[in-house]
Amino acid sequence: VAARDMAYLHLPIQDMQSPSLGDIRAFVQFVDEAVEQGRPVMVHCSAGLGRTGTMLASYLVRMGSSAADALTQVRNLRPGSVETAAQERAVYEYAVHLGQLT
Repeated sequence: VAARDMAYLHLPIQDMQSPSLGDIRAFVQFVDEAVEQGRPVMVHCSAGLGRTGTMLASYLVRMGSSAADALTQVRNLRPGSVETAAQERAVYEYAVHLGQLT
């Protein structure tokens, strides 16, 4: 990774589990910094659905989408994304954290 001048963020979230608010905040900060530097970002987990979809939807919330719209957009692009109710709830909780929902 370093030899290719790539930054790397590992968030140890168990399969089928939801990220904590701290995980989401760390991810969003990492992506924000990469975008500011003009660097591409790749996001993945084992199947590329649950945890990946949750993080991508959370980033869309950070960019101004509602939680519902972000979840719909991610699921339209990658059917089956955000696999559990807890993962979906994490996106809504992040929206609350940002003051989008009360």
